[in-house]
Amino acid sequence: MLPENRGHNEKILGEAVREYRRNVVLATKLHIGTDKVTEKGLETVMREHLMASLHRLQTDSIDLYYLHRINPAIPVEEVAEVMGRLITDGMIRGWGLSYPNVVPIPGSKNQERILENLGAWNVTLTEEEFTALETALEQIPVHGHRGFVEQEGGSMKEWNRK
Repeated sequence: MLPENRGHNEKILGEAVREYRRNVVLATKLHIGTDKVTEKGLETVMREHLMASLHRLQTDSIDLYYLHRINPAIPVEEVAEVMGRLITDGMIRGWGLSYPNVVPIPGSKNQERILENLGAWNVTLTEEEFTALETALEQIPVHGHRGFVEQEGGSMKEWNRK
């Protein structure tokens, strides 16, 4: 993406909600590239991203700030530590992951795979909890298909479409 096009939607949204910002929940995402982190450090890069978003969105805080794709070269635990400091500083209210690859897919019947994914975050489920999760997931409508490219470096080109 050309640098001048970065944040285009944030600029539009910032202008659109400027007058009633406190009446909306504002979410935006960030992408963390390995080269910039190597050069400047993770916290500096994340703060620079956030400051640029705050400027484009014409606000002083973000309600939900989420990591767009997990970069396998950057431990998500380190991202979480920085997000915690951003919350403490009042710059964001909460944070999340856009494509974490550990969230069960609605309609999935593969308990072993779901538990394996959740186990990556040290979550254990009883049979009753799993049944409740599975029931809840079955209630979620699935619109479209995003494929399985869940982390940085993957692309739709790899889906072998004809």
